[in-house]
Amino acid sequence: MEHVVWLLEHMSRRFDAIGTPLSKWIVIIDFEGFSLRDVNYFVSRGSTHVVTAHYPERLAKAVLYDAPRTFSTLWRAIRPTLDEKTQSKVQFISRRVDDGPEVWSHFATPELADWLAVEVEDNRRRRDSPKQYWEADDQLPKHDARGTASWLQDPHYQITYGEMCKRRYPRLIGAADTPSAATSV
Repeated sequence: MEHVVWLLEHMSRRFDAIGTPLSKWIVIIDFEGFSLRDVNYFVSRGSTHVVTAHYPERLAKAVLYDAPRTFSTLWRAIRPTLDEKTQSKVQFISRRVDDGPEVWSHFATPELADWLAVEVEDNRRRRDSPKQYWEADDQLPKHDARGTASWLQDPHYQITYGEMCKRRYPRLIGAADTPSAATSV
């Protein structure tokens, strides 16, 4: 939970600093590998409390991807503690073998839907060998884990994360400027 709060605070501060407050978030949780041993009502309830108490009305949608049947028990316990408006923002999506980017098209642009489909499959493929999300990946030269091509070129990315990454990881200098440069790192 500490990591999630850090991310939310960091993103909010960075966007506020450039005069574009973050107003709504879409949270995607991939349940790949989730099992009964991962069910913890107190952590789930605590996380829900932190988000609803400290970030009210920030959630546009929570997408729960491939939640197994074991998760339904936890959802039944948590759901009554949420108001109806928050409950309506939760969307369950299940992947079928033939699904591609279409599974994400309910809320994403075609570019983002394509990116999400590749990103989720890549994360599942390398579950035991984490990637460096701040670097372009040689294994997927047409896919950049940092985000879509339009996001990497967006001034918000450049101001918030692009420059920070360039300073912190000097071998990335120029990587965030163009998609072609990002794939050649």
